[in-house]
Amino acid sequence: MAATKTALSSDLTASREKGYYRENKLFPLLLCALFLLLALPQTASATFRKVTLQLHWQNQFEFAGYYAAIEQGYYRQEGLDVTILEGGPGIVPITQIMQGKAEFCVGGSEMLLARLRGQPVVALAAIFQHSAATLLVRSDSGIYTPQDLAGRILEMGDLESDAEIYALLMNEGLTKDKVIHVPSTFTMDGIVNKKVEALSSYLSNQPFFLKKASIPYRLLRPLWYGIDFYGDSLFTTETLAAQDPDLVEAFTRASLKGWHYALNHPDELIRTISTKYPPSLIPRTQEHLWFEYQEMKKLIMPTVIEIGHMNPGRFRHMADTFVQLGLAKPGYNLNNFIYRPTQAIIDWHSYETQFVLYATPATALLFLMWWTFRRRLFSEHTLRVQTESDLDTMRFKTRQILASTQAGYWEWDIRQNEFYLDERAASLLGLPSVPILLTPEEIDKLAESPVSTFHAALKAALQDSTETINLEFRTSASGLRWVACNGTLVQTGSLPPRQASGTLQDITPFKQLTREVQEITHTGALNAIPNRHLFFQKAEACFDQVRERGTPASIAILDIDQTSELSGTHGIIATEQLIKHFNAALTASLRHQDTVALMGTSEFFILFPEADKTLCRTLIDSFRATMETTSFSANGTPVKVTFSGGIADTMELPAEDLRPRALIAIADKRLNMAKKTGQDRVVAD
Repeated sequence: MAATKTALSSDLTASREKGYYRENKLFPLLLCALFLLLALPQTASATFRKVTLQLHWQNQFEFAGYYAAIEQGYYRQEGLDVTILEGGPGIVPITQIMQGKAEFCVGGSEMLLARLRGQPVVALAAIFQHSAATLLVRSDSGIYTPQDLAGRILEMGDLESDAEIYALLMNEGLTKDKVIHVPSTFTMDGIVNKKVEALSSYLSNQPFFLKKASIPYRLLRPLWYGIDFYGDSLFTTETLAAQDPDLVEAFTRASLKGWHYALNHPDELIRTISTKYPPSLIPRTQEHLWFEYQEMKKLIMPTVIEIGHMNPGRFRHMADTFVQLGLAKPGYNLNNFIYRPTQAIIDWHSYETQFVLYATPATALLFLMWWTFRRRLFSEHTLRVQTESDLDTMRFKTRQILASTQAGYWEWDIRQNEFYLDERAASLLGLPSVPILLTPEEIDKLAESPVSTFHAALKAALQDSTETINLEFRTSASGLRWVACNGTLVQTGSLPPRQASGTLQDITPFKQLTREVQEITHTGALNAIPNRHLFFQKAEACFDQVRERGTPASIAILDIDQTSELSGTHGIIATEQLIKHFNAALTASLRHQDTVALMGTSEFFILFPEADKTLCRTLIDSFRATMETTSFSANGTPVKVTFSGGIADTMELPAEDLRPRALIAIADKRLNMAKKTGQDRVVAD
């Protein structure tokens, strides 16, 4: 019996050892086979679920995320074979999905309006956090606010395609009978040729054509007037969402991956659209597609909020707006409008479930902390979005106010290093009259221009750390226009300034008026000859120089000998004319730095900087010789004109009495002496 047990034990041991080695040889082979099966590409015989996506307009960068999902294989990874259908005039996306011609579609706020009216559509993801819908008007149209559209020609689509614009008009009290509505032609001819005065358009599309045509324009965005709707979003039917949630989730997941890729690789997607998805209605250049990408990124806000995020409160706000405007009935129900992924049945015996159950107690606190942080971050993101919206509205209202005052608005984002000018500010600085955003490189290219001068002055103000900015500068070397800048610097505590903004005003008329007032103050009313105000102003400055440098200065007083006789014989007007001619001749005989002023009826005071009385006597004697050969007339009658004068210089005054009036007193005594001794002479001693 023992031998038998030993033999059986040996056989079992040998069998187990053979099985062990056999299993250890087969296991690596099985792993290799499984790896090869997973690594092999999908064969041509593999089956994919065919799915159709209906766009609401022609192929362009607006739908780049869906093209990227096809080109990068994201749809294929989810087992989907996706066909994209272009939109265009007459194609209504909601009709396409309701009739079963497409499983998914791209739409805007009109899809929510359709839901409020009983259509069973479901929102899967909001791609544009703000709508791109806007009204486009030319700068020369005189339209600044929606109220200015009353009685004007407005080209726009129907309610299914232009819900935000209808909401804007009704919110501002512009019912159908207050505007002239013409159907959309889907071209720019109407606005370019001034056949229409406002055009319903997209921020990322129509403005590009006007920029290329150098036609100044303005935008009236619904966002600025409280109509803040989601833009392009992904939709399907409630039936499909309920019957095939796996398909809906797979399509949405792949589409959002495509959008992340498209926004991070715009150059690649622009080339892809140009070659594989060219628009069939209106051609798009790569420059246009790049413009579209830049504008779209501001609306999608991928660095601020997760792509596809949907806020139920935001949809309720949109629905309430439609109800208030009479476009929908109150008491609406948005249950199941926002798609919620279905929960899979939990396998409590699976390894994954067991792992989660055992790991939950250890990670609960970390998860709670993470969730709290996420909620706070999301709240801050929401607040930031709302703040940006409020800031846009405030900026628009500020520009509207400035438009009525003819002032221009400028803004310098110091952190982003971007310099914004509105239409008026750009015009005052010699640029085309359109809003413009300049980078430092672009400003450097405008060297020696008013823009460069202005920007340099702002940088100097920044270095001085001043809170208020007040500048005056000329916009050309000849001084044809003067511009005043008033602004403020935004700074928090000791942090570096982040923004500066202000206004530009044309102060040329004020400068001209100031110059005219100075001329009136410094010259006589009848003869325009400099008067005592100008003389004493120049004399005080000259005597300051005499005290500092010790250089001499002289004052001479000349009086026309025939004044009383001329006035009595020929009248005051003729006498004034003769005095003007005398002044012209006297000024021409002196140096350019000498100042002549008329003090009394015919007394001329002359200030000679850096000249003693000997030099003055020489200059006046030269003038006397000129007068002897100069012919004057009064009312057509030849008149002989002579003059008497007195001269004094500063070397005759003591240092403590070095004042203009002291020197005038000496020259006046010598003038009286010249008159008493026979006139027609000059006394200098």
